[in-house]
Amino acid sequence: MAPYFWLQPAVTGAAAILVLLGAGLTIRQRYRADRKDQWWKRTQWAFELLLTSDEDREVLGLMVLEQQAAAKAADKEDSAFIAEVVQPVVDAYMQTDDTEVVPPSDGAESTTTDAEERPT
Repeated sequence: MAPYFWLQPAVTGAAAILVLLGAGLTIRQRYRADRKDQWWKRTQWAFELLLTSDEDREVLGLMVLEQQAAAKAADKEDSAFIAEVVQPVVDAYMQTDDTEVVPPSDGAESTTTDAEERPT
């Protein structure tokens, strides 16, 4: 019998612990990768909403991007990327005034005729 036979259970136990740690790290890494992948898919969807001509969808896209920048799956680089891309869009959106101001009608119609409109 080998003089170190009493070490065999300890070595086997240590190997089992290392295998469990490796499996745990693999599962954790896979979980993070899946979360990051889903985060990126939602971010792409939100950017696509910004490219539509529907104002409601554009606003929804901006709201989703705001949430995506604050999400746990987003690291500092991702949040900075969104801020750099979205901020100019938000600024342009806020400066654009597509609304047409129509003065209230008081019921008085214009009484000009064609003869009055033509220069003499």
